[in-house]
Amino acid sequence: MRPKQPLPIALQLLLLLLLQPQVFETAGHVELQIKLFQNIRGMLANGQCCDGEPGHTNPPCLQDECDTYFRVCLKEYQLRVAPGGPCIMGTGVTPILGGNAFSIKHKHGEDSTGRILIPFQYAWPKSYSLILEAWDLDNDTASDPGEDLLMQQVTRSGMLSPGEHWQSFHDNGHGTLIEYKIRVRCDESYYGPSCNKLCRPRDDYFGHYSCDINGNKVCLDGWAGSECKEAICRQGCHETHGFCKVPGECRCHYGWRGQNCDECIPYPGCVHGTCIEPWRCVCDTNWGGLLCDKEISECASQPCAHGGICHDLTLGYSCVCPPEWTGKTCRLDVDECQHAPCLHARVCKNLIGGYFCDCHEGWSGLNCDTSTNLCHGRCHNGGRCQILGVGYGCLCPPDYTGAQCETNHQDCACLHGGRCKDTRNSTQCECPAGRTGPLCEFLVNVCDPNPCPQGAHCAEDRGGYTCSCLEGSEEGGCESLHESCAEGDCSGSLWNLYYILVPLVLLALAILFCCSLFRWRQQQHQKSYAGNMAEHVSNNLLDAVHLIHNVTHVADETQRNRGTVILFPGSKRENVKLVAPVSKIDISNQERAKLNEIRITNYEGIKV
Repeated sequence: MRPKQPLPIALQLLLLLLLQPQVFETAGHVELQIKLFQNIRGMLANGQCCDGEPGHTNPPCLQDECDTYFRVCLKEYQLRVAPGGPCIMGTGVTPILGGNAFSIKHKHGEDSTGRILIPFQYAWPKSYSLILEAWDLDNDTASDPGEDLLMQQVTRSGMLSPGEHWQSFHDNGHGTLIEYKIRVRCDESYYGPSCNKLCRPRDDYFGHYSCDINGNKVCLDGWAGSECKEAICRQGCHETHGFCKVPGECRCHYGWRGQNCDECIPYPGCVHGTCIEPWRCVCDTNWGGLLCDKEISECASQPCAHGGICHDLTLGYSCVCPPEWTGKTCRLDVDECQHAPCLHARVCKNLIGGYFCDCHEGWSGLNCDTSTNLCHGRCHNGGRCQILGVGYGCLCPPDYTGAQCETNHQDCACLHGGRCKDTRNSTQCECPAGRTGPLCEFLVNVCDPNPCPQGAHCAEDRGGYTCSCLEGSEEGGCESLHESCAEGDCSGSLWNLYYILVPLVLLALAILFCCSLFRWRQQQHQKSYAGNMAEHVSNNLLDAVHLIHNVTHVADETQRNRGTVILFPGSKRENVKLVAPVSKIDISNQERAKLNEIRITNYEGIKV
């Protein structure tokens, strides 16, 4: 076996030449523009004149002006810039720009006068250190300039991002002044804060795009993808079965056809059939065979799924589907859960061809309708259920009884055969005939009050009453009442009489009360009036007694001969009683008028 020969040297060199521009291509450059320089005295940094010896003029160096040019040294960032050492990031120099003083103005746009370009082939670090020097070119020593030709040296460190904007500076030396500006610009096709993002517009096999201001690729119309190499096909072209090499076209893959490449090509010779995938022949209804050229019954292909029964029709067929399926070919599942078949289940789950009930605890069966817990819902009113050997039993609370604790014997202790009836919040007793009261404890007395007319005797009879007429009463009226009540036609007469008598009794009691109150007030008034009159009469009687006493000489004689006057003192008044007849006494008119003023009632025995 022959050993592999190395690549020819010429081919290796060719590859290096092809790769070299890509590897060493410049990414950007630093621009420094001199704007103004002043050295009015025409002296060097060491105090000597640029040309010749100092004269006796002021300033002394006016024999010849300096030949001024500038040099730039670009270094990595240094906190304190060292004038010596290599210029790692690049150097630049200008030609002679003028004499002792000059300024540069660019009137025609981009003029290169006084501008220094320092290219870089690396990612711009944003920070830098700069050394700018103004030199005098001496023709005698131009080939070997020394430090004695330096006029001014400027050092600076800072930050600078790529862009079109300038940063301007001015620095003063010993009798000198330099004004300049500086900026960093990325080369064409390079972008980003470090000028290291390459985007070169192209429209060829390797891509079809332009570049935005940030260096991002912008696909041209009709192209897509990260590299803009994917053509956008005509609208509607099938994504899988079609493709395109240029924008706007639609080419079909093998086995597909149509304007949008969405039609498969059937098996060659397929007569009554179509295809879903290329090179297939799916027969139409009532056709069969390899090429779908043989007519057959529609039901022969068994179109009814899941046990459906097929019936041939004049135009097609029909399927009789089982309960769990529906649709033309019984392929659509019926959602049995829509009819809520599960009775005691957490949820009903529809299945393919059926359903499933997730039963609660204590229930089983297809529809969760079979209780596995004999105690479920058996005992009422807080009763506790216990499973027994062949059934269950309820332990009832103290106030309830019954097989399922359904009777509250405390609330419903009906007597005399009364039947307990539950209501919403309590129980009631339905009493038999002849009984009444909350617990049927009272007898119904239909003869109280007596409903019989003319005072006839009332007697209870089979839930009603009968009337026995008194002697001397009319038999017709009593008998008719008795007969009607015996037949149950006047069962409400007792209550009608009750409704009439009660208001009358209440009215009579009210009238009696009013009369008693009026009589009592009248008696009180009379007692008060009688007391006042008694006191007045008593005073008048005393006056009368004194008056009569004045005529004792007549009265004494009269008393001895004819009778006696006796005075009976009372509690509030004086009672005078004449027990013997007295003759008239002659008194003066003045005394008679005084006696006439005495008004005594109920004392008719006194005569004056």
